[in-house]
Amino acid sequence: MPKPSPALRVSVATASGVVKIRLYQAGLFGGPPDLFRVKVGREWVMSEGKYTFFTPTAALELAARSAGLAPTAPARPAIRRNDRVRVTVYDSDGESIVEKCFVSTPPFQGPDGRWRVFVLTVQHGQIAMLCDDVRPAG
Repeated sequence: MPKPSPALRVSVATASGVVKIRLYQAGLFGGPPDLFRVKVGREWVMSEGKYTFFTPTAALELAARSAGLAPTAPARPAIRRNDRVRVTVYDSDGESIVEKCFVSTPPFQGPDGRWRVFVLTVQHGQIAMLCDDVRPAG
């Protein structure tokens, strides 16, 4: 089986050397045809050891961050699995409800570089929340 060809190759000269970034159509790896996998240098960008697919915008933002051309993503939040937290959810009428719940996953980064966790709520079950929107239940 031949090696897949990248849809886009970018080489950026930085103070520490050249950063090579390649974007591959996700369809080559069983993903949606409108998304991409990203390879920086010789390493695939992966979340928790799995294929990670990016929108074109997110792939280019990731490439820019990897080359030092954009701000780096924020540090991993101190939120942990099983932490009791407070989140704002919305009922079927669009009214906001502040609900106490538990964090059900460790923090993970989305393709946009922002940190998220899944929380287990009474109103909606398990939902993904931006870590910026999760507060200690205190």
